[in-house]
Amino acid sequence: MIAALQMYDAPGQRAANDRLWELIREALPFETPPALTRDRDMWDVWRDPELLLSQTCGLPYRARLQDQVTLIGAPDHRIEGVAPGHYQSVIVARDAIRDMTFDGLRLAVNDSLSQSGWAVVAETKAVPAILTGSHAASAQAVLQGDADIAAIDASTWRHMSQADPTLDALTVVHTTPPGPTLPFITARPELREPLFDALSAAFEALHPEDAEALGMYGVTAMQPQDYLHLPIPAPPAFS
Repeated sequence: MIAALQMYDAPGQRAANDRLWELIREALPFETPPALTRDRDMWDVWRDPELLLSQTCGLPYRARLQDQVTLIGAPDHRIEGVAPGHYQSVIVARDAIRDMTFDGLRLAVNDSLSQSGWAVVAETKAVPAILTGSHAASAQAVLQGDADIAAIDASTWRHMSQADPTLDALTVVHTTPPGPTLPFITARPELREPLFDALSAAFEALHPEDAEALGMYGVTAMQPQDYLHLPIPAPPAFS
């Protein structure tokens, strides 16, 4: 079996993730991987039939993974005004922007299958200009003038903006409507309930500083339809 919690695993979050995993292991009544997997491609992890636990993005889940994995639940990010199990994106720019259609503005996209970095802005008039590979790289692209705006998961932005003072130069010009957040998944459907219970127990026991570092404070029950009813956008066409 393998386990990977790579969606909120920036350098400043890894120690907290390791402690969360230890608490999950302690709450499970069977043998588990001793350490989180960090040296494999995310898609390889998500599609591995030996996957015990991971976290994916809502768009990959509904576009490609729904028939291969079982949804366990989703985290509570404690984002003001957003229900547990949900999140939203912030749109960041160097300067204030009045036109929320973002007409003609160059967009930094972290991944063409990102709910928070692409799907939430796919119907705007922003022009995809650069594929960055991560939310952090999208923020840097805006900071350096390679793009005008980027959409960033609000929980990720909260961590990034606290960890990197250079991001003070960026302004949050818009927040998107909330939607279901990044789900925990497993390839073992028969383990869904014990995994949900273990996640619940682990978050309850997690030190507040670790929860703050991860931007995750608990786990919420979610259903596949919470994700599957959302549209799947066409991939970005880069200019």
